[in-house]
Amino acid sequence: MNVTLQCNNLSGTIKAPPSKSYAHRYLIASMLAETPCTISNVNLSEDILATINALKELGSKVEIIDNKVIVSKILNFKNDNPIIDCNESGSTLRFIIPIALVLYNKIIIKGSSRLLERGINSYLDIFSNNNIDVINHNDFIEIKGKFTQKEYNISGSESSQYITGLLFALPLLPFDSVINIIPPITSKSYINITFDVLDKFHIQYEKKENSIFVKGNQKYVAYNSYIEGDYSNSAFLEAFNYLNNHIKVLNLKDDSVQGDKKYREYFKNLFVENCRIDLENNIDLGPILFVFASLFHGGTFINTKRLTIKESNRVIAMQNELAKLNICMEVNDNDVVIYSNIIKQPSEPLKTYNDHRIAMALSLFSSLFEIKLLNAECVKKSYPNYFKDLESVGAKIIYE
Repeated sequence: MNVTLQCNNLSGTIKAPPSKSYAHRYLIASMLAETPCTISNVNLSEDILATINALKELGSKVEIIDNKVIVSKILNFKNDNPIIDCNESGSTLRFIIPIALVLYNKIIIKGSSRLLERGINSYLDIFSNNNIDVINHNDFIEIKGKFTQKEYNISGSESSQYITGLLFALPLLPFDSVINIIPPITSKSYINITFDVLDKFHIQYEKKENSIFVKGNQKYVAYNSYIEGDYSNSAFLEAFNYLNNHIKVLNLKDDSVQGDKKYREYFKNLFVENCRIDLENNIDLGPILFVFASLFHGGTFINTKRLTIKESNRVIAMQNELAKLNICMEVNDNDVVIYSNIIKQPSEPLKTYNDHRIAMALSLFSSLFEIKLLNAECVKKSYPNYFKDLESVGAKIIYE
C-alpha cells in the first residue's frame, strides 16, 4: 500500500496506541501464571500477534475478545517440539527463546529474513556454556538443550531484550540464578518495564550494581492488566504540533517508566537550538528525532550504532530519504549529525524500507507539502491505525 498525504491544520484528540513493550511482557507473564489473566487495551499489531501466536505454539490458550486478550497457562504441552514463527518481531524472538528452552528440549525459531539476519548473538555464549546447541538453517534456527548454569554473563550493549528474556525464564528454573550485565548497559528503561511487570506477577529478584539475582522455583501469580499508552508511537503524533497542528494525545501515563517519554524534552530542545542528544537509552526515537532536527536547527546524535540492526538500517535509510528533501545527514560509526537547510519537496516518492518507524517519521514532512510514501502498510508492525488516526484529525490521505 502506498499513501499520498498532506497534514495541514490538524486538530483534535487521538488516543495513544497501547504500549507494545508492555503488551509483549504482559502476554508472556500471563502465559506463565497459575490462573488465567485478562489483558485489556491490547493493540493487535503484527508484533503483538507474533507473540500471541508464539504463546499458542507453546501450548497456552489465548482468547481475543475485542481489545482484550485472555491468556491461560500452558496446559497443552505438545508431543513434538514447537515451531515458533516470530515474523519480524525482535521482542518475540528474544523474549520467547529462553522460556521455550525451559519448557521444551528442542525448539524451532522462524522469522523474516531480516529478523534472522539480526540474530541472537548475545545468547550464543550463554548457550555454549550450557551445552545448548544452535543450528542455523537457511530459513530457521534449531535450538536444543537445557539451562544448567546458575550464573549468566551477558553484554548490556547490544539489546536489553536478551536480559528481559532471561528475567522471564530464570524464575522457572529449580535453582537460584544471577545475571551479570557487562557495561555499558543500553536501553535501561526497557529493563525497568520488565521489572515493573515482574513485580506485578510477584516474581522475586534483587538488583545489585550490574547484577540481578533471581530466585528459582517461583510461580507467576495471575494479574489482570490494562496496557498504558505508548510513548514511542505518540512521539510521531506530538511532533506534528510543532508545525502548526493541534493534536492532543490521550491515555499517556505521566509517571510511566517508559524511557521514550523523553521525546518531549528532546523536541523542546531541538526546537530552539542545535543540540546534542544521546540515544543510548532511546534508540527507537532516532528516526523521528532526525526528521525533527532537520525541520528546525539540526542536531547531533550519539550512540546511534544500534540503529543499523533494527528492522532496517535506520541510519542509511534516513540518510537516503532526507537527501531527497535537500537535507544533509552526516553518518559516522556511532554518531549522526543533521544539518539545517532549506527543505525542498521531493521529486520522487519516499521509501519506507519496510520499517514502521521510518514511515511514521517521514510522514511529518506532509505538514510542509504533499508527500508520497511507498509500502506504508509497514506501520501495521506497531501502529496499524496510524493513518486512520491522522485522518480523524483532518489529514488528507489517498491510499493506493
